[in-house]
Amino acid sequence: MLLKVLFLLLAFVNVCCDRKIVCYWLHSNPMENIDPQLCTHIHHSFATLDKESLHMRFESNNEVDVVKKVNGLKAANPNLKHILALGGGLDSGDGDKYSRLVSSAQSRNSFVQQSVEFLKNYNFDGLGKNCLLLILY
Repeated sequence: MLLKVLFLLLAFVNVCCDRKIVCYWLHSNPMENIDPQLCTHIHHSFATLDKESLHMRFESNNEVDVVKKVNGLKAANPNLKHILALGGGLDSGDGDKYSRLVSSAQSRNSFVQQSVEFLKNYNFDGLGKNCLLLILY
């Protein structure tokens, strides 16, 4: 009986739910390697957390141009979602900044407000951290 319920659940999920193919893309890889028709979401790696302000920022000024190019892929696939990853590489192990970020309601609220503005400013569709995705629709 349990097996029948499992198969029915899987059939329901396959019929009613859109599948998402999330592709992880490291900003140092060539743009030519991105096929906008292959993925439903591009997980763009990555922004870092500033040690002092505890706000997101790009590691370099060149990143803004890369973000614009990836967003330009939406011309070929208007349903493509561009998700920004926070942390990764050396940033995740850089001191106690993530612990400080989550340690108080004030720092969390400030981060959320700044992050939403950051995402809107660069036309991202959401924010991700490792396996956690927040997709703005």
